[in-house]
Formats: sequence, structure tokens, C-alpha cells
Amino acid sequence: MMSPPWLPCSSTFSRLGLHSVRRWLLAAGALLTASALAGQPAPMPGASRLSQELTLSHSFSPSGDLERNGKVGEVKIAQSSVAYFLSVPITPELRGLAGIFHTYTSLDSTGPVPLPDRLQLWGVSLGATRTLAKAFGPGWSSTLMLRPYLSSDSSGLGDAGFSVPASLSLGYRQSPALTWNFGLNVNAQSDNPVLPILGARWDFAPAWTLAFGFPQTGLSYQASSALTLKAGARFQGGTYHVSTARAAGLGDTWLEYRDIRLGAGFDYQIGKILIASLDGGVVIDRKFDYFDRNYDLDGKSVGYLTVSLRARF
Repeated sequence: MMSPPWLPCSSTFSRLGLHSVRRWLLAAGALLTASALAGQPAPMPGASRLSQELTLSHSFSPSGDLERNGKVGEVKIAQSSVAYFLSVPITPELRGLAGIFHTYTSLDSTGPVPLPDRLQLWGVSLGATRTLAKAFGPGWSSTLMLRPYLSSDSSGLGDAGFSVPASLSLGYRQSPALTWNFGLNVNAQSDNPVLPILGARWDFAPAWTLAFGFPQTGLSYQASSALTLKAGARFQGGTYHVSTARAAGLGDTWLEYRDIRLGAGFDYQIGKILIASLDGGVVIDRKFDYFDRNYDLDGKSVGYLTVSLRARF
């Protein structure tokens, strides 16, 4: 798939609670690949117009400790991303979904830390969403998404970093205020190759929305026609192919990077199509995992700040 207000309160929470939160987010998590790219559920079949979204984002977190049986060094992380997403009506029951995306992550480390200087990912998103009203009743739909991508470290792109995550989900609009999504997400190159999809959006009171899923879970309040306040949990990371080893046995393998973040921020509508967002807080769980080589690094809590611009038209 955000924490100035909330900080880890004890070592017990760090040891036990964070493990549960991480597993809960991963299990809750793949929601829809389209949702991860566009930042919102895919449009329901039956909508007559073409919709597009372009998102630019930059996130920064200062130097934080990395540990493996004690401190081994520090890492400072900056990540920039761009994503374009398109939804086009094909028939009254079927919509085509497509997109392109790029993520560039800079890892500025100190000490004997076996991490690349950078991680990058280029990919496309292809899929479709279809109404299932005739089969299951009003409000039901299905979405199939493929997200082929190339990833790499500092060595540059190559076919060794090719992966094709896929997701199949069912959506159910229980009422105008409550929508559910559930299904499966598959990525053969991930440490968790199969994950359940579970997500929901609930407009439980005027101006209030509770969203559950990936890449973010939280609460939002529409303070005005232009301003929306947000707080909750957010995921940042991905699975990348690493060609060049920084330590013995860690070359030509896959590296899974993830942050789980708690924070708060806002969206501000600028004109008819542009939305500016600011989000800041604390990284409560950070991990770099060479899962095929049984080698991982755990990061300590550190702050973060994310800014983004999103155009919808």
C-alpha cells in the first residue's frame, strides 16, 4: 500500500507487536495492484467515461541503525516514484486497466552494510474489471491484474530481475458506504509467493472514511471541499533482484525491502484535477531480507516524510 502522533511505547511492543502488525499488513495486503498504482479502487464496471491518474512521489527517512546480532551500520533512504494509470470502458460490463510505473530507491549506508547503493524498478500494469451482477447479484465485480516488471540494483537492468506478480480479486459494494475486496495475489519471486487479498472502504459517518488494505490502512476526515486529513499505517518497499554482492554469497539473488510506517498527513485539492499530499511519521518496522540466502537486516525506528502530487482526469 503514515506517524507523528504515535510512537512505539515499549520494548515489548517492539518485539511482539511489530511482528503481529507486519504479518497482519502482509496478509491483509495486496488489495489490488491497480489500487497500489492509482491509490484508489479501480473504477466499477458500468462507468461510461475514461479515467486517468498520474502520481509523482518522493519519500525520505534519515539515517537509522541496521542490526544483525548487533549494530552493523546505518542507512539513509530516499525513494522517488512515478506512476500512470488508465481505466477505459470496453462494454457496459467490462473495463480495461493499464499503467506504467517506475520506482528509484537510494540507499546511503555507512559501515559494513551489504546493501546496494540503489534499487530500481520499471514495470507495466495490465488487467480488467468486470461486473458479476448476472452471476452473483448487484454490487459484485471481479478484477484480474498482471504487473510485469524489471528490477535491479546498481548494476543496471537485466532479464534476471524479471517478475510477473498477478492478482485476482472479487469486489462487493455492500452499500453506498461500504465496499469489500478479497482474493489472492501471487508473486513467485517474493518471500511470500501467495498472499490473501483483503480490503474494505467504509464511509461510516459524514466526512469520515475508514480504509483497510494495502498499501495503506487508516482513517481520513474531509475537513473541507479541498482538505482531507489522514492518519494510519502505510507500506513502502518491494522485491528487487541484486546482481552484485556486497558480501560473500549475496550476489545474483532477490532482496526484499519493506518499511511499515505510522503517521499522519493531508491531501489538498488544487483546482479541478490536482491533489497535493504530505505525510510524515515514524518507521516502526524496517527489514532488508535476502530470503533465499537466509540473511536479513533489521532497521531501528526512524522518522520519515513523504510528499506527492496526483493528477486525476
